Amino acid sequence: MARLRLSYDTFLNHYTLRDPYSPCNRNYESFEMVICHEVHDEYTFKFIRWEEGDWCECITKADYESRVQDIKDNEGDEVAAIWTEHQVGYITVKDDHQVFKLRDKWLAFQELNLFDIPVSHFPWQGKPLPQEAIDLMADARDRWVKAEANNQ
Repeated sequence: MARLRLSYDTFLNHYTLRDPYSPCNRNYESFEMVICHEVHDEYTFKFIRWEEGDWCECITKADYESRVQDIKDNEGDEVAAIWTEHQVGYITVKDDHQVFKLRDKWLAFQELNLFDIPVSHFPWQGKPLPQEAIDLMADARDRWVKAEANNQ
């Protein structure tokens, strides 16, 4: 565990934890855990993949499907379809992916009081959608609101 690398990423405005010798880290691709903030001694985490200088957030297939379903429930099927087609901020990984083991290692270090990092007050800024998708979603929302108003 001594090979873990804790550092502050100025681009993400958060501390990150990375295992450079993990089998999931290759020359062109690496994974790390972003330590978002601490609330009542509980940390929240995001897991990201870097590939050729670009990043995306790693989530499980169930989390991804839940996000799509939330969009469908709150904004309609058309907006969800546009979001699914244009989103570039997420990649789905298996529940037992190596990147999630970083959380367990971090929590073990916290149990032993080995790290005391300052709390980050910056909210997590996920990767934004392209402007084209934002415009398409806004138009679809307008149509959905009008359709819902006509149904009442």
